Parts: sequence; C-alpha cells; structure tokens
Amino acid sequence: MFNLPALRGGLLRLLGILCLAAPPLPSWAGTLTVQSTSIPGLTAKTPILTHTLRFTGLIEVPDADKLRAELTRIRAKVPPGSEGPLATIELSSKGGDLLEGIK
Repeated sequence: MFNLPALRGGLLRLLGILCLAAPPLPSWAGTLTVQSTSIPGLTAKTPILTHTLRFTGLIEVPDADKLRAELTRIRAKVPPGSEGPLATIELSSKGGDLLEGIK
C-alpha cells in the first residue's frame, strides 16, 4: 500500500528544505533602557539628575560592555564633587551567560 522508506525519505527531505528556508530566529539578548529624571535641587537653578538603567532579558556576551559604556557616558556628564549615587540599576533577567552576568 505505502512504501514506508520512500515516504520517510520524502518527509525528511521536506523537513530539511523547510529548516533551510526558515527565517533566522530573533536574538533573545537583553535590552538596556536609560531613564534620566531631573528633580529640583536645594538651591535655585541646581536640579538633581537621577539615572535609572533597566536591563531586561537574557544576559549575553555584549551586555556587560553595553552597561559599562552607558555608566561611563553618565559619569562623564556628572560635575566633579557631586554627591549621591551615579545611577540606579534594575535587573530583570531569567538567566543567560553566567560569566557575562558576573562582569
């Protein structure tokens, strides 16, 4: 009735063609967003800038470098002698590359 080996071979070829023709999967790397807020300071015309860096998603290889670069950019804008934290960092990740996360 059915030639099972020929049917199996045809299905495997079709599956191979579909795998080659499939578009690449999107990257699941994390995203880094920066929110800077200005609040009134103790004296007139001296606002206090607060920065919140929010990282969401899986931690992958370039993520530590992206975070470091953003912190360096923020530090360059802070006047010397400023008090208080440079930024607040919020992490929301379900995992990823352990060594990259430790960096």
